[in-house]
Amino acid sequence: MRSKKIYIVEINKDFMKNRDYIYYIAILSILIYIPHLSYGQINNITKANNSLTNISHIDLSGQYLSNKLDKYYLKQIGNSLWWVGFDKNNSTLKNIFKGVVVGNNIVGQWIDSPLKNMIKNGTLTMKINPGLNNTLTIDKVSFDNNYSINQLTKISPESKTISKFMVVIDNINVKIPRSPVFDVIFVGLSVKKGDNEPLTSTQFLASRETNDNISLYLGVGPLEINHNDKGITIEFLGVNKNDASVSSMLINLEEALIQLSDPSFNTYDISNANQADSALKSIFPGLLSTNCNGLIFSDKIFIPIQDLKKILSSGTYSQEKTYLGTISSPGCGPISKYEVKWSIIPIQ
Repeated sequence: MRSKKIYIVEINKDFMKNRDYIYYIAILSILIYIPHLSYGQINNITKANNSLTNISHIDLSGQYLSNKLDKYYLKQIGNSLWWVGFDKNNSTLKNIFKGVVVGNNIVGQWIDSPLKNMIKNGTLTMKINPGLNNTLTIDKVSFDNNYSINQLTKISPESKTISKFMVVIDNINVKIPRSPVFDVIFVGLSVKKGDNEPLTSTQFLASRETNDNISLYLGVGPLEINHNDKGITIEFLGVNKNDASVSSMLINLEEALIQLSDPSFNTYDISNANQADSALKSIFPGLLSTNCNGLIFSDKIFIPIQDLKKILSSGTYSQEKTYLGTISSPGCGPISKYEVKWSIIPIQ
């Protein structure tokens, strides 16, 4: 046993000198820490996927970018899937996953890097979402708060057009909550290039019982600049709604963002809370209720291509703005106030 401990220490010393040992440690960790995984959820997922589109021809192997801009490397063999996640500099091993692909779902188990002092682990369910122009995202379905990322986006380093940037909502500072008791916050973000369909991302933030700064990292991308681009349009919405049907709320929020990107809604200024409230009620009357729940922030920003190029050449660009909500129903407290920070982040 003594010689085994000394051997592990020696590996860690070499690891600090040579980054290549990260990959060796990742593979070794899979073999040591998760050789036997139990997938009790597989039968239920199989039943749920009987009516889904067959995407078995998609190979998930490759390099991915998380919504926090970390780098993930996936390998699929048959229905089995492994991945290792690193930080954005490829210098720190973050976590390891082993699972199976069933229909358009992935279910399996993850574990933190064995190099950490405190190691977390858990079960994870993800959904495979093929998009337009050969894009592919993998989105978290199970709300495992211990697993830090919500989305993986596949990138193709060999393609002729190189991914250049992501748009991210970094955090939300709750100054005056919409609900005097607690907030149940849903957030959506979309980015549209020209006449293309917007790319969207949504997230449920659960109940917030205190005023605090919420770290979000809700991202869309990677996005590329093409020679015919005129610019990008960024839209985001935040809704406070106490609703048990989280999935339908997120779907409705995504659909609302897509419809708001249509030119027919250009008559509404969604940076104005009252106009945004009217626009949303015309799309989905059930999205906003008449009690203490309601719209907490919304905005629409167009960035011309020349300005975008300057931003990307200068590094990360961030903007913070405070948004006032609409007047609440009697007994619901004062007008809400939320500060939102969003960023455009170049990808090297």
